Amino acid sequence: MKKLFGLLALMTVISGVSVADDFTNLSIDSHWRSLHSGRTTNEAMRNRTHMTGQEMRNEFTGKLTLDDEWQGLSFNFDFLKKDFYNSKGKHQGNGWDNDVYFSKDFSKGPFVGDMKLGWKYEGYTDSGHGNEFYFGPTVGFKLLGQEGTFSAQFVYYNDVNSQKDFGPSIVEEKVYNRHYKDTGTEGIGGNFDFNFNGTILEGRFGTVSYNLDLKNHLRDATNTKTTTSDGRNTVYLDYDGVISYDSPRFYGFGVGLDIENEYEMQTGNGWYNNGFYLSPKASFKHTFDTSLGKIGVMPYVKWDAIDQQRGEFAESDDTYSGYGDTKLRAGLNISLDRN
Repeated sequence: MKKLFGLLALMTVISGVSVADDFTNLSIDSHWRSLHSGRTTNEAMRNRTHMTGQEMRNEFTGKLTLDDEWQGLSFNFDFLKKDFYNSKGKHQGNGWDNDVYFSKDFSKGPFVGDMKLGWKYEGYTDSGHGNEFYFGPTVGFKLLGQEGTFSAQFVYYNDVNSQKDFGPSIVEEKVYNRHYKDTGTEGIGGNFDFNFNGTILEGRFGTVSYNLDLKNHLRDATNTKTTTSDGRNTVYLDYDGVISYDSPRFYGFGVGLDIENEYEMQTGNGWYNNGFYLSPKASFKHTFDTSLGKIGVMPYVKWDAIDQQRGEFAESDDTYSGYGDTKLRAGLNISLDRN
């Protein structure tokens, strides 16, 4: 909680600076999550009453306009700190998942979008880290009456794998490893991503909306650095669709439900996983105008009541099916909007 108030104070000081280059959006999100599973490997896919791990996440995001230097230029950042604990509350390590980039708006004929130059970093205690540098455009378009975006980015990546066997898998695995197929590699690649989102229904009883991400990430290992990699290129697919219901807010209180299906595949080794989630949620939101801008405060909870996993292991014909780790989340989001 001290970290949260510290970040909030920093956000207030930063946003109070009155210059041509100005912060237009700032957000702090701090939440706790726990995982529940079975006590044994066989039971884990059936019984989810036993807590297997805990995690505390603190995220700080923002956007700084740089119109003084170049009209339409902005600096964007997203810093996410993860602290892992076992079921008894003992600290097991931490991780960082950061994304910083410059963005330049453009408009050319029917095409409206932006050009991004950025750096992504993900690292875990005693478990290695990965860097990605990317450059490319994101363009908006309409298809069958729906709005969407398409991103094409050139990528250079470099993964450093640690020989120590710290297990952040107490709560989650190293996500960036999915992109590379093999740890301890360096190479180039491309990201080709689509996004569609919009409102399906809206009325007095609430709103039904959707979001669809179609990510296609090619990686070609030009330097294996270890003998465990076959050096073959691979394409990581991540197709994630969410349908959300959000009720009207009553004195700031609201409830909702997310129905999500995520399919992931690694073409280089045959691994795939399909996750289906049914997640009720509740929150309280209050916004108020200040001299700094519009401030929003939102405590929230969310629970994966259903977490169904099916897939196939890498380099194997062995498949699995059953329940994954049920996540319970509770947190607080504070935002500042100066648009």
